[in-house]
Amino acid sequence: MGRNIRLLVLAGASLAAFSQAGELSEAVARVARTHQTTQATIHGREAQVIYVGQFNDCEAVSVLSSGHAQHFRICDSNVIARNTVAPKWPEGPDNKRVLAAVVQNAILYGQASQSDNDGYLIQARALGEVGSSCKNLDVLISFDGDLVDHALKKVCESPDKT
Repeated sequence: MGRNIRLLVLAGASLAAFSQAGELSEAVARVARTHQTTQATIHGREAQVIYVGQFNDCEAVSVLSSGHAQHFRICDSNVIARNTVAPKWPEGPDNKRVLAAVVQNAILYGQASQSDNDGYLIQARALGEVGSSCKNLDVLISFDGDLVDHALKKVCESPDKT
């Protein structure tokens, strides 16, 4: 009888692991389909599932949970884990100028993107207005299709002093 219980426990643990893997794949696939970043509960924890963009004919999606990032490619509806660690963005003066230009262009035109000299892609898009002089911006920095940094920023224009 003890052996049967152990087999049932092992089978239950395998099904739970399969279910959790399914939760993650489903959330990643949904974000790849919709191109919309979302909050999700995966493995019982809150996670941000972030659409990074298209990369080499596949969709790039990253999942941030408990300070840990996982990167995925979705190619022909197949979710593929990258098992990579994105490099830290070098915050030099030239990189900061590119970031500032992308943010300013997103404020003016709704969205913008540009690569810096180190090969990082900086993207920003306006999510909507907050009052008459503020906008919410979604800002992403990625490298080789993997998310490096993500922030939601409220940017307000200062009134002209003429």
